[in-house]
Amino acid sequence: MKKINKYSKILIIVFILFILTGCNVSSNIEIHRDLSVSETVNMGGTYEFFDNRYKMMKINVIKEVLDGEGRKEYLTNNGYKYSIDDSDVFPFVVATKRYKSLEDFTQNTIFKDEYFETFEVAKSKSLVTINAKNFIQYEDGDIDRFDIAACSINIKVPYKVVENNADSYDYKTNTFIWNIKRGTIDKEIKLTFDKNHIFIYDSFMYVIIAIVVLVIITLIIIIIKIKNKNKSNF
Repeated sequence: MKKINKYSKILIIVFILFILTGCNVSSNIEIHRDLSVSETVNMGGTYEFFDNRYKMMKINVIKEVLDGEGRKEYLTNNGYKYSIDDSDVFPFVVATKRYKSLEDFTQNTIFKDEYFETFEVAKSKSLVTINAKNFIQYEDGDIDRFDIAACSINIKVPYKVVENNADSYDYKTNTFIWNIKRGTIDKEIKLTFDKNHIFIYDSFMYVIIAIVVLVIITLIIIIIKIKNKNKSNF
């Protein structure tokens, strides 16, 4: 297994490792039309951790983790802005970063070297492919990586996607979702989009379908009432 230098290459999310038993991580990646990238990573403890151990001091734990061992400096030095969000049931750290290109993103995202040995972009005419492969499986005792409870990698694309291997898909926002859990032994991210075709969510079509369904239901109700009325006249 590929080992990672704890202070030079280790990812942002590893700073929860020694305090939380299992992390919940959500990496939200938005590709813009100019192929620049915005990344927002939410990192927090599991429900079981807070509920069973630190139920009365949730925000204090997160603050102490963020304040310790130069972690704020690490985030800043690597171009991340960070904050603590306590608006939900459990607080979590939010780290954000903007990349000038897909190549910049795949070389410097916090997931490089943490999950995948290879993370690259390939371009062919109008097609652009993002591919993360050679999954690095977590092993007990691997202190250079965090113990994950659940992680989702969500990639939102402004273009029509022609090929993908996502675990799920949000058709309204054109967001593709990959899930990694404790015990995952193999994973690959592959997504190809056509930069000459903008994605358009055709909400009008769904409105038309809803109207047609309502009209049919209304007609059925009217027909039933007419039949009942005719029966009562006999």
